[in-house]
Amino acid sequence: MSNALIWNPGNIFNGSYNGIIGTPPQTGTGNTHTTTTVDTLTFNPQTSGPSGGALPKGSFVSVSSGGHAPDVLASVASATSITLLTATSSTATGATIKVFPYPSFISGEATTTAATNTITSSYWVGVNGTGGVFDRADFSGAYSANLFFYAGGAFGGSLTGSPCLQGWFLRSLDGGASLFETATSNLVMPRAADFTIPLFPAAYSAGNINYATNVQIPSEPFKVLIYNASTQAMPSLWYIGACPIGVQLTT
Repeated sequence: MSNALIWNPGNIFNGSYNGIIGTPPQTGTGNTHTTTTVDTLTFNPQTSGPSGGALPKGSFVSVSSGGHAPDVLASVASATSITLLTATSSTATGATIKVFPYPSFISGEATTTAATNTITSSYWVGVNGTGGVFDRADFSGAYSANLFFYAGGAFGGSLTGSPCLQGWFLRSLDGGASLFETATSNLVMPRAADFTIPLFPAAYSAGNINYATNVQIPSEPFKVLIYNASTQAMPSLWYIGACPIGVQLTT
């Protein structure tokens, strides 16, 4: 009898792993105030992140009240409160708050990136401690991940042709300190993309999601470069997250 490696891609929104490895989503309740503050949390954001530390800056956050769109964790304010990137749209007591502490390639640095322009990761703060730099430990040692794009609003117009988002891992030669693969603003890299997230040739609106599956994660620290290979400018808010894939040894 031989062994077989079985991978299960999971789903970032289910909160029960399904093959995703690392720190599970943190779910509880909290109060919103039409500001960026969410307080009176029923979980401690200072100790519920990876390895018992704080939830990482740049994590994806869902808020159940007032039709508030998914948001980004800007900071952990205290043992019972967090600060979001965008002010909530209503005052609510006991709103369901869910924080997904998975690596965020693009989150708070997102802009209305024009067609054929680039943007480089700079917001997420993980184990490296430097904004926009990722380490294999951020993926709980996973060798691959499913990536998802979340549109926080509409593109500049309907997409046409074969639109997509291309991405490159800019690997570091010195442990993520300062020496990264050279990139030039608004130019594609002189090698094949490390991943591609296909987009529909259609109009996009807030809440649209697209995936790239089973993307290999570098062994060395890296930044992420995204190229908008579409015909329209990106929305002002958008997000690319990574769901580390667990591998199970079976016989």
